Amino acid sequence: MTISGTSSVLTLISIIFLSITPSSTSNQITDTEIKHLCSKTSNLVQCFKLLKSDHRTSNVDAKGLSEISIDLTNNKANKIHSQLNSLVKATRDLHMRNIYNSCSKNYDDAIRDLEVAKKNLKSDAYKNMHAQVKDASEEIKSCEKMFNGASSSDHAHIKKKNQYLEFLVSIVKVTADNLNMKDDSDSETILRDLCSQIERSKECIDLIKSQLSRFEDSGCNNVAGPVIDLAREKAEQIRDMLRELHEDSNDDKFKGKYESCSSNYNDASRNLEEAKRSLDSNDYQNIPKQVDDTNDELEGCRREFDENAFDPAHIRDRNKEFGLYVDLLKVAIDRLLQRNESDDCNYYYDGGYDYGWSYRN
Repeated sequence: MTISGTSSVLTLISIIFLSITPSSTSNQITDTEIKHLCSKTSNLVQCFKLLKSDHRTSNVDAKGLSEISIDLTNNKANKIHSQLNSLVKATRDLHMRNIYNSCSKNYDDAIRDLEVAKKNLKSDAYKNMHAQVKDASEEIKSCEKMFNGASSSDHAHIKKKNQYLEFLVSIVKVTADNLNMKDDSDSETILRDLCSQIERSKECIDLIKSQLSRFEDSGCNNVAGPVIDLAREKAEQIRDMLRELHEDSNDDKFKGKYESCSSNYNDASRNLEEAKRSLDSNDYQNIPKQVDDTNDELEGCRREFDENAFDPAHIRDRNKEFGLYVDLLKVAIDRLLQRNESDDCNYYYDGGYDYGWSYRN
């Protein structure tokens, strides 16, 4: 009875311990998610069975699943590579020996590509994996083409094994693409958070959704770079439009306004170029001044076309467009400076440094 009571107490303690211990599988990928990924290959059932055959799959996240797919593919590639090397030595047929030798070199390169892909995976450089996976696939296809017209002499069934390995590489591609999608989603979350600090947040979100690819490699610490690039491109676009209006206008009053605004936007572009140089050289403290100067140039053009002025070319609308980029840039720089101090991608953003900035352009 005492033993039974002690056992019950120990069981209860174990349950309590498990309930308060953080789970190491909070990001564990589910069978449903694996099947969804496998549906993007040519054989869902075979893909799922293969991935589940590795004991690690029972307790793994998306990154771990990608590693498993690389390991499975690399193991198979090494086995075929060893077989090809043996065939080179054992085959008397000169033509087939040349094919096996060529394929051996293809497999050597494919294995190296997969190893580099795994290194990129380990270092979270997911976007760099695409090139290596593609190169590995091309090496296998090159080997497969060698057997066109020689299938009757392929007694070792290398062509069939090539096709299976190509299928394995397709699984690697799917799992790597999945990681890139998660990265893109993270970038969008960061940018949506920035837009939430701006009065015209919905317009800001619409803007970044159309330009999301520009932020792919920016990481959590530096969305400011792509924002500066976008703002500068918009400034130069509006400047060029104003120059054309200045040349085409027959009204001296408007010619003067267009020339003045063109000069404003040219200076704004130059200020943004300086801000980008400061950013690239990690001279962050100078950037707020350069952004302020950009905003001053915007205000200069706004004065030329205030609410009561006749505005046949809708310059007020162009100023409003550029103002959105400037507001987004202010928030991005605020975030960059705060994060530069904290080095934390998950810190709480409290609204920025006190530069006297408003986000209502």
